[in-house]
Amino acid sequence: MFSTEDGSSTAHSCLVFHVLVSIFSLLEDTKFEHFKPVMDAYITGHFAAALVYKGLLSHVQQSSDLATTTEMQEPIQKIFRSLEYIFKFIIQSRLLFARATGCQYEENFKKDLLSVFAAINKMLNQPGEVILPTQ
Repeated sequence: MFSTEDGSSTAHSCLVFHVLVSIFSLLEDTKFEHFKPVMDAYITGHFAAALVYKGLLSHVQQSSDLATTTEMQEPIQKIFRSLEYIFKFIIQSRLLFARATGCQYEENFKKDLLSVFAAINKMLNQPGEVILPTQ
């Protein structure tokens, strides 16, 4: 549902991303924090989508780019509070992809990752009055 066989985003990938973020946000609630080990076990033992990392990186970068230009900060705040699990999925997906391809396309992954970090850095370098609502 999140990506096609070549790693491209599907029409529903934005919705899937926001649903994932909502689930990850629930893990921060004290009522659901005991599910964190379950999520960790799923990621390391059962998650099998080798191309999802591309879409996840793309959505994190888009969210970083939008953070300073949108009035709707709550969804962006949820995304950045959920980065721990987003990156756990990115890492597991990339490990699966590397294992399946013999570590090919490593430079593309590094480039995508650097683009995400550059977008986050750009967002964090905004003046205080612009970035404070997202914190």
